[in-house]
Amino acid sequence: MAFTPSHIVKQKKYTIDPVIENSGSASNNYSRDRDEYYIFGSQIQLRESRNIEFKAAQGRYIINMLPETLAKYACAFVNGEGGIMYLGICDDGRVQGIPWNREQDLSLHRVVQETLGKFLPEPPSYGVRIIPVYKAHYLPYHHQPVPKDMPYKKVIRIEIHQGDLSKLWSTGMKGNDQVWVKRDGSVEILNPLGIKDLAISRYKQTLNIRGANREKTTACIPAW
Repeated sequence: MAFTPSHIVKQKKYTIDPVIENSGSASNNYSRDRDEYYIFGSQIQLRESRNIEFKAAQGRYIINMLPETLAKYACAFVNGEGGIMYLGICDDGRVQGIPWNREQDLSLHRVVQETLGKFLPEPPSYGVRIIPVYKAHYLPYHHQPVPKDMPYKKVIRIEIHQGDLSKLWSTGMKGNDQVWVKRDGSVEILNPLGIKDLAISRYKQTLNIRGANREKTTACIPAW
């Protein structure tokens, strides 16, 4: 099953010239991973950073809090180097998992599609994976039935891919459109001056890439 953002023509709010054509197509996948799993209560080796964010996401988090949280972090990731948000992982890296049911599944689908579909100038490229959580003595390769009293839990992995350097992304929320960036320990909303500085920085990166590509092309031209 795939997420396909609605095809709505949107005005590009932040565009940086010169433009580099993006040859890659956006891949927005919503999938269940049967080969990968987490062990309940275990510690994963990843740590929160500029590209990694953990959320325990308990209770009605997906319905009540995920829309705002996803908008901030997805905007920060697409404006940076890309990143991954894990739902069901505590801040210290401990696997908690999210009790999963039909309502959670439908809510996740709706929240991700609606939130990222509002982004300007266009929805970012992203992927969503639903990964099962097992107790240590009921791992799938033991071929033992999962007991009825075991919580049916999942970890949700939302990956936001790095955006084209020729653009700046905003959340596109009506009446509250914002630009976010990721710092090492948090996300930060940019004021107009900060947006200008980020635009200049991305413009310089774009020029550097163009210069490097031009040098490679020149080096490949045979001398006569």
